[in-house]
Amino acid sequence: MLGAADRTPIPGSSRERIFGLDVMRTTAILLVVFAHGSSLVSTDSGSSRWFPRIDGVDLFFVLSGFLVGGLLLRDPFRGGPGWQQHLLDVWQRRWLRTLPNYFVFLVINILLVRWGMAPGLISKATVAYAVFMQNFHVPLDLFFWESWSLAVEEWFYLLFPLLLAGLVLIPRVPSSRAYLVTALVFCTAPILARIEVLQHVASTADLDLFVRKLVITRVDAIGMGALAAWAMNAFPRLWQRSRWPLFMVGLVSLAVVSDHRPDPNASILTALYFTLIPLTIACLLPLLSNWRYTHWAGRPIVLISRCAYALYLVHMPVLYLFQHEAAHLQLPGVVLVFSYWTVCLLVSLAVLNTIELPFMRMRDRIGQRIRGGVQHPLTPP
Repeated sequence: MLGAADRTPIPGSSRERIFGLDVMRTTAILLVVFAHGSSLVSTDSGSSRWFPRIDGVDLFFVLSGFLVGGLLLRDPFRGGPGWQQHLLDVWQRRWLRTLPNYFVFLVINILLVRWGMAPGLISKATVAYAVFMQNFHVPLDLFFWESWSLAVEEWFYLLFPLLLAGLVLIPRVPSSRAYLVTALVFCTAPILARIEVLQHVASTADLDLFVRKLVITRVDAIGMGALAAWAMNAFPRLWQRSRWPLFMVGLVSLAVVSDHRPDPNASILTALYFTLIPLTIACLLPLLSNWRYTHWAGRPIVLISRCAYALYLVHMPVLYLFQHEAAHLQLPGVVLVFSYWTVCLLVSLAVLNTIELPFMRMRDRIGQRIRGGVQHPLTPP
């Protein structure tokens, strides 16, 4: 079953960028920055009602699961020698991609709060942010609020391969079945956690804090992307043939479902809502994962996609600085928003080139050492 990976596009390959996934990543970050940056010109939530209410973070979650799942399905846990090295290689590639930026901006956010330039509270519990425990099972609502999604992803990167490795060690369990079981566990266990937590949720604010932003209640969104990677490898012909029908169904369903916010009082329906959203996004992947050619006009999309992670970390500190200085700047709304976006993009490009890329370039060399000098064929973007 895993042999199908050789005949289908593999997410995460450095040999050729998959433009459709760049489109997905770019859309995700633009939605996030727009949602937060719109507060510069209006505090009225209805003022941007015309804009899609799709949560860009959900797009990031599903895409992350799809990419990591593609790496694990390339030539992983077949039960033979070398799978331990493969596991370590996957981890070092993910962590060199994500951790340097995260810790730099953790320090930046702490300093902004200390200097009174950003809202929040620093306490002894701040150390939890260093090990991604700020929202594992209970929310630590102090500062650096956008980091909740990064904690969800980091715990997935750690726990998903661990469970997969444990299942592979069971005699007579094929690696393909071990992967499927792992993905299904990650897709279903958070639903049960949400049902339990929702019994104690009484308001929309609590729903956001105790359900939408907890690791144990949201990791299934990434698991859905990992399940999509399995489907691509298990059924390559069906994946190809169904790409347009699934894309249309997913696009319409995502727009409709996203327009209906979950009700804190409807436990079962609300628990399923947070499953339905990533499911509709996963329906977009068969088409997007096969969209490989791009005209030169698509270069801005690729550029924004490459700096999406940096932009995610940059946009809130820049927003705090703009809000802090907005009264002194006295700029028209359009100029203020344009300036905000320009600064965000320029700073994120600087972060990409000075912090992110230097660490990412280390991954192949470290991977060769882990694998005993054998070059790894994949490097996730």
